[in-house]
Amino acid sequence: MRPRHALTNDCALVAHTERDLQTIADSFSRSSKRFGVTISIAKTMVPHQPAPGMPYISPNIYIDGQRLANVEKSPYLGSTIDRNGNIDSEINIRIGKASAAYGALT
Repeated sequence: MRPRHALTNDCALVAHTERDLQTIADSFSRSSKRFGVTISIAKTMVPHQPAPGMPYISPNIYIDGQRLANVEKSPYLGSTIDRNGNIDSEINIRIGKASAAYGALT
């Protein structure tokens, strides 16, 4: 019997094309099933970042026939990934967290 895991760590799949990302997602899904890991479709996001100068086109990535959500920003390992490569939102989030922590001290 395969062990069931209640929680797995974050995972980032990186590819240069939509087709390559779908291939990687399919392989990841098959591998996860082999190890008894369930992928939460509701928590799985596609934060697509186009190459500089290229227009944004929402990729259609599926796992087990379910389309994954495309997002402009996503949290990853304590940071926020922005599809435009802009760090302004990350800085604002960190300033907000620091302000809240400082406010809690007084």
